[in-house]
Amino acid sequence: MAETTNVPSENKTLNCSNCGAPIGYVEGESVLTCEHCGSTTMLAGFDQIVTIQSHSIMRPRLDENSAVKTARAWLSEGRLKPSGLGDAADLRSVSGRVLPYWIVKSFASTSWRGMNRKTRTVGSGQQKRTEEYWEPTSGRFSENYTWPVYARENEAEYWGLKFLEPGQKCLFPDWRKFIFSFGMGSKTSPNANLLEGRVPFSLDGITDSGLKIVNGQIVQARAEETARARIVQSHDAKAAGKATRITDCDTTVTVQGTELVYLPMWEIVYGYGGRDYRVLVNAASGAVVAAEYPVGRTAKIVNFDLLFGILGGLLAAAGFGTGHHGVGWAGVALVAVAVAYTIISLVSGKK
Repeated sequence: MAETTNVPSENKTLNCSNCGAPIGYVEGESVLTCEHCGSTTMLAGFDQIVTIQSHSIMRPRLDENSAVKTARAWLSEGRLKPSGLGDAADLRSVSGRVLPYWIVKSFASTSWRGMNRKTRTVGSGQQKRTEEYWEPTSGRFSENYTWPVYARENEAEYWGLKFLEPGQKCLFPDWRKFIFSFGMGSKTSPNANLLEGRVPFSLDGITDSGLKIVNGQIVQARAEETARARIVQSHDAKAAGKATRITDCDTTVTVQGTELVYLPMWEIVYGYGGRDYRVLVNAASGAVVAAEYPVGRTAKIVNFDLLFGILGGLLAAAGFGTGHHGVGWAGVALVAVAVAYTIISLVSGKK
């Protein structure tokens, strides 16, 4: 078998078109920010260098210590998390980065057609039956976006980068082997205005906070193509939920403007119960953008008891109330299972 040799990316320099200072970058990076004056240059092709006139930053206000405090405070909230998680979380690492995003301001309009499966009762007497039929349906919906496109090739190089996109799952509860989670604790990212709060780019507060600026690799035209494709994909998924079967879906995306915005983020890794989890904190707004967290014992007990307790109570009431004692005792057994699970969980001491 032939051996594969990984050739490291070549380090290069380019003189800043604004202040003349050297800008260091590696092959493949095409959106470069000068660490001396803060101006940004885009390499648009062979021997073609474009100075980006409009680029902004969400001004960072959280340093490393403040970001950790924010994460611990968030981990201390909510009924699903173990009691005292914020204090008990074992800090593993903290990484701060100022990440380049193309924010594509756009308007998307979708028209769709489909069929809904329905049932109806026909006939009478012994000929009475239920039959299935299909009913045509259609509709339209539209939405404004400030769609974020990470300005680098590999969206997986840092955790949580894709979670800024509207509709992406951003909270990840760890129920471990507990199967009665009912999807609780998860959350998707809202369609937020990612241009709100931006200011003209400057290096103020970046160097002293410990944040590292990351250069971009994707130029504006490609970012707009990516945003269009993902908005269409998002609208296709939304339309799919409006009918049993979608027969036609057409989305038009109008790009109204694109701006390079730098978003400061702190990635915090912590340990708990023998596993590592991550929290992504927006250093500008102080909000938790995405997070993984363990689910506590109390939440599992509540879910288990609600399922078996309510089901058992209904069966017991229905069974004994109608003289079907077998059904009634089955309900009592389910309630007993719920009580036993609660006692065992509390005695075991597992979190």
